[in-house]
Amino acid sequence: MMEKQFLDLYSETKDVLNAHSASIFNSYRPEAESNLTRKGMPTKREEAYLYCPVFEALEKNWGVNIKRLQPAITDDNLFHCAVPGIKTTSIYFTNDTWHGNDFIDLGNGAIACSMKYASAHYGDILKSYYGAILQDETDGFSSLNSLLVQDGIFIYIPQGVKVQLPIQVLNVMYAKQRLMSIGRNLIIMEPESELHYIDCVHTMNETEYFQSRVTEIFVGSAATLRYCSIESSGENMNAIHRIAIRQKKDSDVKVSGFGLLLGATRNHITIDLDEPGASAWLGGMLLIDKKERCDNYTIIRHHACNCTSNELYKYILDDSAEGAFSGRIIVDHGAQKTNSYQTNRNICMSKEARALGRPQLEIYADDVKCGHGATTGMLDENALFYMQQRGIDLKEARLLLLQAFSAEVLENITLPALADRLRLLIEKRLHGESLRCPGCNRC
Repeated sequence: MMEKQFLDLYSETKDVLNAHSASIFNSYRPEAESNLTRKGMPTKREEAYLYCPVFEALEKNWGVNIKRLQPAITDDNLFHCAVPGIKTTSIYFTNDTWHGNDFIDLGNGAIACSMKYASAHYGDILKSYYGAILQDETDGFSSLNSLLVQDGIFIYIPQGVKVQLPIQVLNVMYAKQRLMSIGRNLIIMEPESELHYIDCVHTMNETEYFQSRVTEIFVGSAATLRYCSIESSGENMNAIHRIAIRQKKDSDVKVSGFGLLLGATRNHITIDLDEPGASAWLGGMLLIDKKERCDNYTIIRHHACNCTSNELYKYILDDSAEGAFSGRIIVDHGAQKTNSYQTNRNICMSKEARALGRPQLEIYADDVKCGHGATTGMLDENALFYMQQRGIDLKEARLLLLQAFSAEVLENITLPALADRLRLLIEKRLHGESLRCPGCNRC
């Protein structure tokens, strides 16, 4: 019973845990304890977790920073993930601890702050939205998060406000011994608002880590969200990233994820299109090798008519790496005029690499345009031969084909400087170079 260590930890430390946490979390812990005791953690026998790569890690003993002790690290040697050509509002998390001033004025009434600060100053808003978007609170991973979470990020954007600078959250993992970090985020976008959000995950040493994060996002009518996550951590990193998004009328959402260096990661993303005219794009790029493993599990639910969604996930896998994609598009009764498509393309660079794909459609309306496709293979030998005939050596020909393969995903990054930075990181990864960013003192 892998959940036993976490239930025991909660039982032994609940008073200290509650005293050092955002108050909004404390009232949800008893229910989480009950769910985890009754249902336990998921297993690979469940279809939704068939390819989940983190179960082995959960069997280990993990430390949790219950007393919220600040790590022995200074601003001077934090990982500064600079993106040349783009200015951002940066938020630093060291493990699961907000680093620095825990309130940021984004202008025109928009704010970003820690969940602890928000619990003290924006309690009414939190109570209205917290837990309302996530539909799987009884899931073992979500219950574990609710049981032990102590802080996270709260972002509120009033109606009509377009946040001028992208928000960049830098999640830096640094500890002297095995550590589990747990975070819970809430983003509320009122009608006609706009936000660019960049989420980065890094490790700074060889300590083993486990990261559990849940992010709920409410996107109001005609609001625009651009959300990009970049994982460039290490083989010592294990992660469960849960994102739940709810969209209202005519809202426009793009969510992209780039796995460039990791250990074992599960990205679980759900998008609910609740009202007519909402559109969503969901996709990403996975570029892993050695024994790295990643599972992208997605669900897009069409609840209303005249909504559109597209998914595009592309993987480049080498050595013994394993990349999984499980995607479901659900079109409810009455969700007529739905337009939805799902694509998964994989290139295996070795015979040992594994690509696992399960695109799925569930359609309960009759006036829709929906489809899905998945392919897995090696690089095109004819294209390689053609390029060599024109003087391009084999290694360079392979790199050019792989760069072209990734281009379609990058086209959906709407910040040109960010797209250029990701293009460079992908190129460096393909060349086997370090992904060290400008300003990075340690990685």
